[in-house]
Amino acid sequence: MPRSKRFETLASRPVNQDGFVEEWPEVGLIAVGSPNDPKPSTRIENGRVVDLDGKLRAEFDLNDQFIADHAIDLEKVPRAMGMDSVEIARMLVDINVPRDEVTAITGGLTPAKIVEVVDKLNVVEMMMAMQKMRSRKTPSNQCHVTNLRDNPVLMAADSAEAAVRGFDEHETTVGVVRYAPFNALALLIGSQTGRGGVLTQCALEEATELMLAMRGITSYAETISVYGTEQVFVDGDDTPWSKALLASAYASRGSKMRFTSGTGSEVRLCRCDVQAMERYLHALCTLDLLIYDEGDNLFHNTNISSQYLVEGLKNYQGDSILWRQYLSSYWRDVQACLRAGGRVKYAPADEEPGNLAARIRSYIFAMDRVARTKVKEIIPMFVNLKLEGNILDVGAGSGAVSAGFLETLPKWQATLMDIPEVLEYSRELIQERGLGERVSYCQANILEAWPVKEQFDLIILSNVVHVYSEREVPCILEKAVECLKPEGFLLVHDIFFAHLCPKSCLL
Repeated sequence: MPRSKRFETLASRPVNQDGFVEEWPEVGLIAVGSPNDPKPSTRIENGRVVDLDGKLRAEFDLNDQFIADHAIDLEKVPRAMGMDSVEIARMLVDINVPRDEVTAITGGLTPAKIVEVVDKLNVVEMMMAMQKMRSRKTPSNQCHVTNLRDNPVLMAADSAEAAVRGFDEHETTVGVVRYAPFNALALLIGSQTGRGGVLTQCALEEATELMLAMRGITSYAETISVYGTEQVFVDGDDTPWSKALLASAYASRGSKMRFTSGTGSEVRLCRCDVQAMERYLHALCTLDLLIYDEGDNLFHNTNISSQYLVEGLKNYQGDSILWRQYLSSYWRDVQACLRAGGRVKYAPADEEPGNLAARIRSYIFAMDRVARTKVKEIIPMFVNLKLEGNILDVGAGSGAVSAGFLETLPKWQATLMDIPEVLEYSRELIQERGLGERVSYCQANILEAWPVKEQFDLIILSNVVHVYSEREVPCILEKAVECLKPEGFLLVHDIFFAHLCPKSCLL
């Protein structure tokens, strides 16, 4: 019988092409039953836990200490730890065993014992156990209310309909933190319009999420994650104690909350847990960032990691990778920029000088890392021209492009033109490369008059043109031509939608 085209189309979708991953305990890809799991055990001396699942108190990390001191009921330990795990598992799924009898035991279980109990259940039995143990007065359901544009009017309408259709909890998220109050308020208004009593939340980083709850804009917090180590305790960010304080803040406003664990917890615990570190390193191997040598049981950088991800080396790209996290908010305004034909967002006039300086420094150093690799694609076009003379680098940024020319062509000199706040860091980077005596600096806004009197053999516009509007770019090019010697070269290195190899375009 021919197969339906509808099912063929569904089967061809990428989401349906995924296969099942077999358990791989050697690298930690196993939920329960791993040979590396600790065996359940505990020992109590003088009213406190001194041995938790085979780990002595002197070896406790922050999580171990919190569990031992605050999560285990010492009076329940002898009975709970002495029971067979299968017996406890049966109590969880037996409808004739009330919840109170189970909680009288679970309070005395160690983490490894809990894992052993859960390992005795299949998926359906786990759901039965969760239904029994989850303390909830009335069964309910949750929905996510989002839209591509974060349109608050549409979000309010969707939330109102979801409330009418019976969803008791509404959650939304945002792509940019500054939109959070609008989305949260839209969800609140829409949900209560549809039906009173619906709980709403806006999933964000915790400082903003707490602020929304304290102001009464949300009534539910779901991302109170619990994973902490000694280091993050020092950082004061993510520890069981800080979560307890956070919970009290939500409770003071009557907000519902749910504690969860983050997917990054094992990585953050690497400092304290050798097995977690091994799982993390093997994960990096799957990304081709590390190679595992079974012979000497060591991990080594791959070529790409050695070249681009080792801090201190000249091609290190860590700064530029980290800088990307700041760019997402600006992409939200792309449509407005296209309609206006230029930039629509500017830094606040009252920005603290220290914040502005730090932001500029981070940007310059990040772009320097990128430019150092890009200039390698440009230099080969000039080495056979036997040119000698002076370079004017317009909108020079870190000066990496000019520095690449100077290191390859020892008889050249360069002038870097940019605003004073940028040239401060350009000078620092040029000095680090030992080119200070061959470089001069020209403070200027390139949209205004250029304060240069001489003409140059090479003028560089690297990643400058795309920043400006169609009205501004011709003015910049005209000024560049005026400063160019008759036989000189104007190099425009930028983003082009269609180009041939080599990647850089020369005009």
